[in-house]
Amino acid sequence: MRPKWLLVAAALAALVAGIIVSIRLNAPQNPPPTLPTLQIPDLQGKPHRLTEWRGKVLVVNFWATWCAPCRQEIPDLNKWQNEFGGKDLQIVGIAVDKPDSVTEFIRDVPMDYPILIAEKTGLTLATLMGNILGVLPYTAIFDRSGKLVYGHPGILDAGTFDKRVKPLLH
Repeated sequence: MRPKWLLVAAALAALVAGIIVSIRLNAPQNPPPTLPTLQIPDLQGKPHRLTEWRGKVLVVNFWATWCAPCRQEIPDLNKWQNEFGGKDLQIVGIAVDKPDSVTEFIRDVPMDYPILIAEKTGLTLATLMGNILGVLPYTAIFDRSGKLVYGHPGILDAGTFDKRVKPLLH
């Protein structure tokens, strides 16, 4: 019985690997060199463009209320915004979620940075910023000129922040 399970596990691993390779081969190879200009509304429905923050180091974090890793990284994002906002860091959250869900979520989990709502277009936008695996959370980091310099799937941890964001602040 055990060899059968090993065979099934190996087949599943091969399938997942094949899907990942396929996604990587079919994904856009060159993310946009600069900030996209499309309008994304905030929770009040006011449209914003990411280009509003050109001149700052921009950390664009794609997340959702139902995403446990997304929830886990919010305290660090709040801390970094508060600590480095005066040094021209701007974190912007783009929720791939319904506005009502985000409003309710923020009542319990305050976020110290702007939140935009891209319910239906968020994952497409994240893909254009290099998220070829389609995962949440996903963070795109832009330099002061608006050039995409790094994309990070998964939780943005302190080590990655120190390596990829802090040098841009000097």
